[in-house]
Amino acid sequence: QPYRKIENRYRKFHWHYHLSLSGRLRVEPFLRAILPYLRIKQALALKVLEFWKGHSRGFYTIEDWKRILEIKELVNSQKLPHIRSRQHLARFIKELEAKESKNLRANI
Repeated sequence: QPYRKIENRYRKFHWHYHLSLSGRLRVEPFLRAILPYLRIKQALALKVLEFWKGHSRGFYTIEDWKRILEIKELVNSQKLPHIRSRQHLARFIKELEAKESKNLRANI
C-alpha cells in the first residue's frame, strides 16, 4: 500500500467504510446479514436497526432524536466537532421536551 503525507507525518493509507443511513433499503439487509459477525460495533448496529424499526418515515419524533443521540454516544468519537454535535443534539432534545410539556400544560 502506498504511503501518503498527512500533517508532516507519513502513515500507511487505510480504507474506511461507512454505512450511510440514507441508503436504508440497501444497507439494512446487509447490516442484518453481517450482524452475527460484528464484535466491536454490534451494539451500534443493533441501535441503528432499532431506530429503523421504530422510525415512521415521516418527521422525527422526540423518541427518534433520543435514539439518534444514543447512536452518536455509542460511536463515542473524541473529535471536537462530534462532541459538539452530541451536545447540540442533547440540548435540542431538552428544548423539544420542554416545548412539548409546555404545550401539554396549555391544553389542560
